[in-house]
Amino acid sequence: FCTPCGFAKIEIRFFQDMDATEELPRSGLRGRRLEAAQRTGRPGTSTEMLESFMKSSLAADEAILQQLSSQGEAATGAVKMTVPSLPRVSAEPQSLRTWRQQRSQAVPSANNSSIETKELKKLRTSLHELQGEVRQLQDSLQEEAKEFAHGVTRIREALDFRSETRPSERVEKLIPKEPLERLVPVTKCTEKVGGSASVMQPLSKALLQSLCRGEDPEPSSTAALSQVGQLILEWLPPSSTLWFRSVCCKVTLALHTREGRRIWPHLALHAQSFCEVPWSGVSPNHVHSLSVYGATDEVVEAARSQLEVALAAPTRVKLLRFRCSARGSEAAIEKRNKYGDSMGLGDSGAALLIAAAKKQVWWSSLSSLDFAWNHLCVSALSTLEHSWPSTLRSLCLDWNGIGPEGAMLLARALARPNVLGSLDLRSNPLKDEGVLCICKALSACPLNWLGLGETMLTDRGAELASKTLQGHPFLKGIDISENSITDAACDFLAQFVQNTPRLQQLYLRGYLFEPTRISDTGGEVLARSVSCKDGFELELDYQQVGCKTAAALARNSLWSKVSLFNTNVS
Repeated sequence: FCTPCGFAKIEIRFFQDMDATEELPRSGLRGRRLEAAQRTGRPGTSTEMLESFMKSSLAADEAILQQLSSQGEAATGAVKMTVPSLPRVSAEPQSLRTWRQQRSQAVPSANNSSIETKELKKLRTSLHELQGEVRQLQDSLQEEAKEFAHGVTRIREALDFRSETRPSERVEKLIPKEPLERLVPVTKCTEKVGGSASVMQPLSKALLQSLCRGEDPEPSSTAALSQVGQLILEWLPPSSTLWFRSVCCKVTLALHTREGRRIWPHLALHAQSFCEVPWSGVSPNHVHSLSVYGATDEVVEAARSQLEVALAAPTRVKLLRFRCSARGSEAAIEKRNKYGDSMGLGDSGAALLIAAAKKQVWWSSLSSLDFAWNHLCVSALSTLEHSWPSTLRSLCLDWNGIGPEGAMLLARALARPNVLGSLDLRSNPLKDEGVLCICKALSACPLNWLGLGETMLTDRGAELASKTLQGHPFLKGIDISENSITDAACDFLAQFVQNTPRLQQLYLRGYLFEPTRISDTGGEVLARSVSCKDGFELELDYQQVGCKTAAALARNSLWSKVSLFNTNVS
């Protein structure tokens, strides 16, 4: 009779020895059971007697247990409950998340699994929403801090101006006693709903000629100067007045043409006043960059007839920008939260603008095109494909709605001979197929910078894109931050870094609320890959890298910048 622990064999030998020397004890429950077995008249050795004794004892124990359980149920009315046994795991699980997955696979339950899946989806959705709210809150706080500082500065300037500009005899002598309506400033700003329009007036030729000869201008021409400028001359000491006067004259001459038009190289306007700008006060030949903010499809459609006239006035435009806001991404997020998706250009408005700009003289020499923070998808990119400027060096299309279909249209334009050096496609739903299509088209492009952050890129897409761009002769920097990239893609990214000769920047920030990101396993691989790069910049913010990655980076002193913000480095 064998058991797993072997105690039955020892007991058998003990009974065999006792059978040869003395009788078995008859006292106790075991003795009474043995006497009952002998009274049955079953002959045999002590081993057979022991076997019958064990069987009878087990049967008696089971009967006692059944009697006790039936008595307990009758007394207390308790209900039997089956406790599920935990799965036996052969090896220690890597994490609590893995252990939970193994447990759910070992003990399957249809209702529980569906409920857990829904709860996980809700949790992930809430975490993504929380991350977006945190970013928007940070951007709004930064914007409010800037506005507060600007307001404080303006208040201080106004207080200083009021305290210093008290009426005196000298000021009354210098300022002509004329009504304020005749003292018209050079730039007259009229506030409108949603923006401001600047109405420029040219300076008189008599004033410019007197300034060129160094003579005092006539009182009639000084009426175009601001009253504040004359007060500034009053505040200065006598030794500095002549110097300040000569500097102001030279600046005035440098900022105006002979016809009195204002030289304004970088012209920024609101969309509602773009078609109303009187170019008689601004020199159109000196405008090199034209920025229009707050344009929508409705505004563009309403001013469709005046659009070509407004774009035809400047002749040497190198940069064309149409954005949602003039204050950067913070203000754009604020506008999107306040007005929704109605802010910014859509496909139809952007297509009209590109078609109108294509007819201008300066389009063939345009070097930079910026349509960030809009809603470009397919139609605008199709128009851009057929209107691609041959001299375009920078294209910014971040924060739009470009998907795989739009990426194919853009790839067709990039596949042709071009001189594009910078391409920013951040925050577009390109997915793996769109990113791969763009990367294949850039193989023969002299590109220096490529922005693919937050484009729904996965490990598989990162593997294929890195293999496609590997060995690019001109690429110096790439941004693939805030994508679903884990340790599985780090080996291919390391090979991409090592085999791309001019690559000096790799931005690989993690998505904060993504449960699985790059850990020390992939961090060490990336750290070893940059060891042969002199002056390399590596950014691993919000990843799950730790001290092993930091130690691997510390052993290399060739890199110029490493960022490990909000990681597991202690």
